Amino acid sequence: MENKQKMDNDNPGSLSLSLSRLATVEVQLIMHSLQTLDLLSLASCGSFFRQAASRDNFAWKHVSPVKIFNKDMSMTTERIRQLGILSMQPTSPLKHIRLNIHTEHEKRHACWVDLYKTVDEFCSDRVSILDVYRPCKLNTIVHSDVAKTIASFVPRLRNLECFHLQSTHMDTGNLIMLSKAIYQHKTITSIKLSNNLIDSQTITALTESFESCPNLTSITLSGNFLYDSGILPLVPVLTRMTHVYLDSNRIGNIGMAYLSDVIKQSTSLKTIHLRWNSFSDEGVIKLADAIKNNTSLTELDMCLHHKEYDCISALADAIKYTKSLKKLIICKSGMGDKGIKILANGIKSNRTLTNIAFNLCQIEEEGAKELADAIKENSSLTSIDLESNTIKGNGASFIADALKGNVSIKHLNLAWNDIGVKGACALANVINCHITGLTSLNVCCNNLSSGGLSALGSIKENNKHITLYVGGN
Repeated sequence: MENKQKMDNDNPGSLSLSLSRLATVEVQLIMHSLQTLDLLSLASCGSFFRQAASRDNFAWKHVSPVKIFNKDMSMTTERIRQLGILSMQPTSPLKHIRLNIHTEHEKRHACWVDLYKTVDEFCSDRVSILDVYRPCKLNTIVHSDVAKTIASFVPRLRNLECFHLQSTHMDTGNLIMLSKAIYQHKTITSIKLSNNLIDSQTITALTESFESCPNLTSITLSGNFLYDSGILPLVPVLTRMTHVYLDSNRIGNIGMAYLSDVIKQSTSLKTIHLRWNSFSDEGVIKLADAIKNNTSLTELDMCLHHKEYDCISALADAIKYTKSLKKLIICKSGMGDKGIKILANGIKSNRTLTNIAFNLCQIEEEGAKELADAIKENSSLTSIDLESNTIKGNGASFIADALKGNVSIKHLNLAWNDIGVKGACALANVINCHITGLTSLNVCCNNLSSGGLSALGSIKENNKHITLYVGGN
């Protein structure tokens, strides 16, 4: 008998299982503490589920969530029912159900019906998160019967807070049907509809359902086809949101004008993500002006695809005067050293930013020096992320010098910067010989060689509290 158990390093509270011949007691231990049910497949479980379900004197308190895997994607109605009966016991803390819609599963529509009936019977008042997704490599449209079953199931989850429907490629009719299922669902606070081929026509139809959810505060529509025309009908909804995620939607300057109005009007918006869209400098300038006058926005995540500096100057000005922004993430920008110098001037005067990230921004040694000077004058920063630039050894030395006596910066990420032995030694010398507040340092993939690794090893010896990442060297 072969039972495999592996704790997930990224999430110590999760457990992955190869579930083919588990003993009754093992199934029982897992399922009675289940908080997240991730259904990938349920083959070869046999009568173990039924036997374990009849007993209730075991609990494995530290396992949450549980993922159930099996190489065989086959599934029978009986096995779904067995799992359902087991996991929905009155003492179970089950709150999160994740359903992977695989093509093989769709052929067994009765299995999903059985699961939903079981949930309805045992814990419809406890499940607060329903996450329906499918592997991204599957480009076929979800079968309409599955969509209808989900639509009939959602209203029965009386305390549903999060409804996530990701990468399903449902057609417009099925998406509208599902949106009506959440219509006036008073408990829903989060809706995720990423990668569902939603266009401006579909989003217009969905907006009525969004507006009808009185407690909705977070909306994710990343990876769709909204364009500018899809943003306009969303404006009334977005104005009352707390978290908005609109990455990869081909939003242009007109759409950014709509979003800028949202930011100006909103007193609740805290997070907005706008990576991989199509707006130019004009759109960035409108956004910067809106940020400067907003008092609630705390996180901005975006790409700057251009090398024009008027928009970067406008953004720097917004950073200088913002009264709320705490986290600024800029990815995939050609701004280089000149652009980072302009932004650094804004960072010097800012007193709200705690996290800054400039990834894939073509920052080199001179840009690192400008940013280091800004870090010395800013006492609020706690996290610096410069992953995937080319600051090299001299740039790392400038950043290291900025750490001297700085007890506010806790996290520093210089991965993929070719800092080499020189940069590693500079960091080690500062951390070992000066007071810093650093608790994590990422220098992965930096051509450190044995000399650099040896220098960094001394950090771990002298600073047990610092987590060091050196992979790929």
